[in-house]
Amino acid sequence: MRYAILLFLLLLQPSLIAGNMQRGRIKFEESATLSQTGTTVIFPVMAEQKSGDYLVIEGEDLSSYAPVKTNQTLAYSPEYSNGAAVINARILGYDFMIAEPGEYQVWIRAYFPVQANFNHTESMDGAPIRKVIDSADPAKISKTEKYGAQAMPQKDHFLPPKVWHWTPNLTYHLTKGRHRWIWPSPSAWCGGCILDKIVLIKKGSSLKPENADIKNRTLHRKMNGELISRRIKIKRIKAWKFEYTATPGDGRIEVEYSYDEKNFKPLKSGTHYETAGVKGEYLWIRIKMQNSEYGKHPPVLYHYVFKFEKKNN
Repeated sequence: MRYAILLFLLLLQPSLIAGNMQRGRIKFEESATLSQTGTTVIFPVMAEQKSGDYLVIEGEDLSSYAPVKTNQTLAYSPEYSNGAAVINARILGYDFMIAEPGEYQVWIRAYFPVQANFNHTESMDGAPIRKVIDSADPAKISKTEKYGAQAMPQKDHFLPPKVWHWTPNLTYHLTKGRHRWIWPSPSAWCGGCILDKIVLIKKGSSLKPENADIKNRTLHRKMNGELISRRIKIKRIKAWKFEYTATPGDGRIEVEYSYDEKNFKPLKSGTHYETAGVKGEYLWIRIKMQNSEYGKHPPVLYHYVFKFEKKNN
């Protein structure tokens, strides 16, 4: 009976087993192949317009990305264009290149779970942040209300839920060359809405967004990437662990550690590592990724955290 009570107390107090772990700071070096936003690591993607009067950007063609919660990442389904979409994102970023300058109307293919006000903010090329009510019905609402009005539209002025919609976004004058489009925190795309596809159509074009061909672009992305941490001094660290969630998709993710920055070993999320007997003075953590061949189901590593237990002396 005493053993059963002791086991119950241990289960209630995991610190008695794992020690007094506390969060520690970990910084990764800048990488030319992987993009880090907060505690999320992805392959940055850039869509380049070949020619013509439009550009298609898939929701998952991201240059920066951070999900809202630890159990959320990109969504995958055959009903999504290219098989993937964005859901519950805290930060979104898109890099793209324009070949034909001019005024472009942005369209998004979106799904809303209920008939309500779903909105986000965005900034193109560092311009002031603007608000967009994504779920507004363009047939029943004014542009002033849709694009940043303080007044709340009536409920029946929102699009019907649980069906896919092509809804207009802002209009931008885009010069030839590269652009950076940021949807900042805290609500880039939240509330259970799904962002599947974005189409930029030049003013004057008769093209409908649902007919835009994805072949009218070149997608720039790396196939292999690496991110390595700055060295972590372990003189006063008794034990440590590195927690993360990895979604390899159709690619591959490897996390490794080293005490000499030369010989790396596999690192499993949440594994408890003791420093007793370690000859080196520092610890390095490395993240390696291999992209999916066709750009579908890209790998994502997110919500990483470094924890450590101090030595007593």
